[in-house]
Amino acid sequence: MKSDLLQLLENTERYNLPGSSIVYNAQLVYKLGLYCIENNVNGVSLLLLALLRCLISFTIIYIRRGGCGNSISLRS
Repeated sequence: MKSDLLQLLENTERYNLPGSSIVYNAQLVYKLGLYCIENNVNGVSLLLLALLRCLISFTIIYIRRGGCGNSISLRS
C-alpha cells in the first residue's frame, strides 16, 4: 500500500506543475495514507475520501482541452 501511494505521488508530481491543485491533492493522499498505515488508524473512510478528491481533480484537469494551466498536456 505504501508503494502504491508513493507511485501515485511521484507520477502526479512528474506530469503536473509544482503547486498545482492535483499535486497538492496527491501529497495530501500520500500523507494521510502513510499516517493511517503507520499509526494503525482505522481511517479507511478518510483515505478513500482523499483518494476520491484527488481522482476527481485529475479527471477534471484531464478532460479539459489543453488543461487548465495546472497540468502539462500529455497530448502530442
